[in-house]
Parts: sequence; C-alpha cells; structure tokens
Amino acid sequence: MLRIRKLLANLLGLLLIILLLLIAVSLNIKSNLLNVNKFNNWIDYSSAYSSLINKITDESNNLLGNQYQVQNIKPIIKNAAEKAYPESEFKQNIKKILTANVNWVNGITPQPEFNINLINYKNDFAKQIANFYLSQIEILPLCSQLQEAELNTSLSVNCWPPNLSPSVGAKSIENQIDSSSIFLNIKNLNAENIKFNNSENHSPYYLKINNIIKKYQLVQKLLPYLLILIALVALSIIYLHPRKRKGFRIIGYAFSLSGIIVILSKIALKSASSKLTNKIFNNSSVVDFRTPITKVIDSATFAINKTFFLYGTIYLIIGLIILIFCLFYILKQRKVRNNNGGTPGSGTKEHLILPTSTINLSN
Repeated sequence: MLRIRKLLANLLGLLLIILLLLIAVSLNIKSNLLNVNKFNNWIDYSSAYSSLINKITDESNNLLGNQYQVQNIKPIIKNAAEKAYPESEFKQNIKKILTANVNWVNGITPQPEFNINLINYKNDFAKQIANFYLSQIEILPLCSQLQEAELNTSLSVNCWPPNLSPSVGAKSIENQIDSSSIFLNIKNLNAENIKFNNSENHSPYYLKINNIIKKYQLVQKLLPYLLILIALVALSIIYLHPRKRKGFRIIGYAFSLSGIIVILSKIALKSASSKLTNKIFNNSSVVDFRTPITKVIDSATFAINKTFFLYGTIYLIIGLIILIFCLFYILKQRKVRNNNGGTPGSGTKEHLILPTSTINLSN
C-alpha cells in the first residue's frame, strides 16, 4: 500500500510539471503574441513601411522604364507612393489586421474579420504618376517627320507625335499601373486571400492553423481551473506520500524542473522561429520583405524568451525555497536528536535500567 501511495505521489509530480509548463506557455502567448501594441512596435522597428514603399518604387520604375524620355523618375515614384499610401494609413491597416486576428484567437469572432481596400491606394498612385507624365509630355516638342519615323512603341524619342494626344499617353501609363501587381494584384486584402502559398488550391492561413488555435482557446478557458488543479495536485502529493516531508520535496523538484525547462526552451524556440522564417519565405510574394519579416520574428522570439526566463526564474525560486525548507527541516530534526542524546522518542534505541533491591523472604 505504501508503494502505491509513493507511486501515485510521483505520478502527480509529473502531472504538476505538465500543468506548470502549460500555464507558462499560455500566459506567454497571451502577453506577447496577442498583444497588439507590442506587435505594432515590432513592425515599426522592422521598417516594414519603408520596405513596402521601396518595393512599389522599384516595381513601378521597372514597369515604366524610360518612357517619354523621363530620366531619374524613382524619387517621383517614391513621393507619389508615400502620398497615395501614407504611413499613418499603413499603421491603421496593420492595427486592423492585428486586432482582427487577436479577436479570432481569443474566440470573439469565428475567423479574422478585416477588409483593406487596396484599389483606392493603387488608383490614387496611378493617377499621380500619370499626371506627372502628362506634365512632362506637354513640354515635349512635336516630332518631325524623321523623328516620327524613328518613333518606337516605347516612345523613347525625345519628342511627341502630333497625331497622339498627351492625355492618351498619360492614360496609358495609368492603365499600365492599374493592371500591374503593384500594391498586390487584388482589390481587397482580407483573411481569405492571405495564404502560406500563392496557389489557388491552398486554404487561407487561418484555416491551416485553426486546430492549434482551438487548442489554445480551450487552454485559455480552463486556465482558472488549471490554477486550482495545481493547488489540488500539490495537496494530493503531500497527502498521498507516506512521509509528508518527501511530498513537499516532490513539489519542490516539480517547480525546479519546470523552471529549468522553461528557461532552456529558448533553444527549441530558436529552432521553431528558423523553421517559421523558412516557411514564410517559401512564398515568393514576401521575399522582398525578408528583412522586416525577419526583424518582427526576431523581436517576437526575444520577447517570448524574456518572458519564459521570467516565468522559469519564478518557478525555480519557488522550487528552491521548498527544497531548502525541507533541508532545514531535516537538519533541525537531526539537531534535536543529537541534543536529546538518545532519549525516548529521539529515534535511538534505549536501555531501561530498573533499580534493584534485596527482598528478605525469611519469616
């Protein structure tokens, strides 16, 4: 019977470790990955907006080339992109996306609910570029007959054909931008068209990780009960073990081991973040954002490691306090035994010496 009680107490010790790790992970996710303000700070640090504007500028410059003999147009394109899609708008849209995903993860909505209208930004950008080209076209001289004969489809000759309206030329620039993949080749950005892979056959990102999110939601719902369960498991260990002091020792070992595991989890987390980064960059549409995405992942990893170190340290301190208490208790008991010098109850064998007397049986 004693062996069974010891075995049950040890098994409950393992359960206690699992519960402590589960709570540490759950609270870490909630305080870091589901914190919209922290994510906004990480995105600001990553210079994601600058990367987006540079991508739009490069793509537009490659698309338009040196049409109509406009030289060094990149600063013009960059300025137009910043006016069409201001950084304040970018931050608002990021916050919408983050808030929608946090609400979904917390079970407030059945799926991420956000819708970013990109077509308006794209149209505004295209019109600004077209207006600039129009201003450049209007100051070109009319082509001579010789120049008109040399005119090619890219209109690279430094003149303007008399039979072509400048507004038509500007409109063609606007149409080129509108039909391109600049600002993504979609009208609205929502949860349905964000995928880990660009293939139409792949499901949206939120469906891919839906099972993981459901498990997290279950843990969050059970979190208050898990705290109560930890207390009950600890009391059960003390009650079941034949020697209460060893029951306390099991609890101390459980907290200490949990703390060490949580602190050392940075090794596993580093490997997981590397795999996540590689998986994201398998999608060709985000390759141009490698630097900001990597910075965001690194910032999140650092914050999670920092929180894990805090939780692990707390667990370790609690465990060491319990173990030190047990050690002091043992030392105190030994000291009491030594001071008693083998008196009854001290745990040493005693010899009882009875007084003797002579009894006279004569008479």
